[in-house]
Amino acid sequence: MDTVSIAITSIGNPYSIMTLTTIVTLGLLGFKQWSAASFLVINMVLFSTLNHFIKMSVQRPRPPFHHLVYAGGYSFPSGHASGALLFFRTLSILVYYLIRQRVWRKIAIGTCLILALCIGLSRIYVLVHYPSDVLAGFLLATACLDGSWYCFIHFKLLHLKES
Repeated sequence: MDTVSIAITSIGNPYSIMTLTTIVTLGLLGFKQWSAASFLVINMVLFSTLNHFIKMSVQRPRPPFHHLVYAGGYSFPSGHASGALLFFRTLSILVYYLIRQRVWRKIAIGTCLILALCIGLSRIYVLVHYPSDVLAGFLLATACLDGSWYCFIHFKLLHLKES
C-alpha cells in the first residue's frame, strides 16, 4: 500500500497539478474553448493562492509522525486535497458540458472524482496530514469552485462549444 499511496499522492503535487492544468488549458485553447480554459486557469490560480494564504494564517504543524513522503510547510488545509479537487472537479464540470456521449462523460467524471478523493486520502495515509486538513481542503475547494461555477454561469461567462 505504501508504494501505491506514494504514487497517488505524487499526482497531487503542485508541479503535477500545474503540468496537468497547463496541458488541459493548451488542449482547450487548441479547440478554441476560450471560456473553458479561463474557467480552469482562474479556478486553479485564484483558489490555490487562497489555500496558501489560509495555510500561512493558520500555521498548523504537520502530524508528528515519520512521513512516508517529504512535506514542507504547514498542514491546514491540505493543498494536495484542495488542488486535486479543484483541478479534477473543474475538469469534470468541463467534461459534463463538452462530452456528448453519456457513457464516456460518466466514466470521465467518475475517474476525476475518484482520483481527487484518492489523492486526499493518500495524504492521510502517508502521514503528512490529519483527516481534518484533508476535509478542510476538500470543503474549501468545493465552496470556491461552486462559487466560481455559479458566477461563470450567472454572468454567462462559460460559453462552451459541444465536442
